[in-house]
Amino acid sequence: MIIKQPRSSIALKSLSQILEAMESEVEKCANSKHEFLTVLYVSSYIISTSGISSFRGATALLDLVSRAINLSPKGFICVVRTSSPKIFPRNLRKLQQRAIDKLRSYCYIRLYEPTEFVNHAKFIIGYHFCFSEKVFYHGRYYGSTNLTCSGLAYLPRNLGNYEEFAFSRIRAELLQKLRGARGHEYYMREIRSILGSKYNLYTDKQSLKKYLDDRIQDLQGLLSRIEGVVKGTTRAQLFQAYAESLALYLHTLAFVDDLPGRRLTSEILSEVERRGVQAPDPLEVEAMLTDSEEVANELADLLNLTEEKLRSETLSYVSACKYVLEVLRQRYRAEEVSRYYDEVEKRFIEFLRENGRAHLEALEKIYTEILKRSG
Repeated sequence: MIIKQPRSSIALKSLSQILEAMESEVEKCANSKHEFLTVLYVSSYIISTSGISSFRGATALLDLVSRAINLSPKGFICVVRTSSPKIFPRNLRKLQQRAIDKLRSYCYIRLYEPTEFVNHAKFIIGYHFCFSEKVFYHGRYYGSTNLTCSGLAYLPRNLGNYEEFAFSRIRAELLQKLRGARGHEYYMREIRSILGSKYNLYTDKQSLKKYLDDRIQDLQGLLSRIEGVVKGTTRAQLFQAYAESLALYLHTLAFVDDLPGRRLTSEILSEVERRGVQAPDPLEVEAMLTDSEEVANELADLLNLTEEKLRSETLSYVSACKYVLEVLRQRYRAEEVSRYYDEVEKRFIEFLRENGRAHLEALEKIYTEILKRSG
């Protein structure tokens, strides 16, 4: 583990080494007309445009994505998991959306996971598989830092972050070493799952419809359970239901934001915002979630929340969630979703049509190789 001091750029330099090495392998294989696949798996709580752009001569995420896509769109996969901009306050929402928009033409981006509240995992993992030479390269960067300028480095006369990180330089191994490599299997399974899910939602209307119906049904079940608690219970249980209603509201916003058809989903979410129910701070909600009734009572006292206040606020957020789901049922039609693509989605769907199937097949080939027993 390495500590990055506030006025240090060591994290940026370390990450840049991995990205430069990945880019070098892509260029080498593309120029030699090798059969290859490069995979970049990125995770961050927040992303800023400055955090993914060139800074102080370092290779940045946007550099690698744009150059690799130009060299070989079928041979390069970028998967990004991060937070939906809709769960953040207004200014941070704009900044997060701007950064995501820089990536979403050519990256498979996940903003929502049914069982996940907040994505705090921060890492970049790179793989380069050269099938022609029967070798693969891999490197990893793990850190507490988000993809922001102050997290990775610092600006003169400004404050930087105190962070910790670890990284491994790109190293080569024979492809046969993939067999039985459970550490690689874990990441490749996640990459394959995110890519496959995003591909199906954009190319298979039946998959989109089933996903939509299943998630709405699940969310409605959770809302009904919270309503049941509110009807009559202790203050501690009311506080727990209140915290859950806040989390579920953020969860619902992220679910809608991650659906295809951004022109429609943005319109729906804007209507929700105009109803006056403010999205809570996800970090605050995270600190409020508890299974302990003793802790729940303490938090209710600390925040000066009476039973009456807890009931009314909980029902307000439950009502807002129900409104979102009802509007989705009425207006979101999977068979017509292409009408609501924005310009970035239109580029992404063309990218999927040309390269998505090849990406899935290549990942399946690698994943199958990993699952084989070594020796």
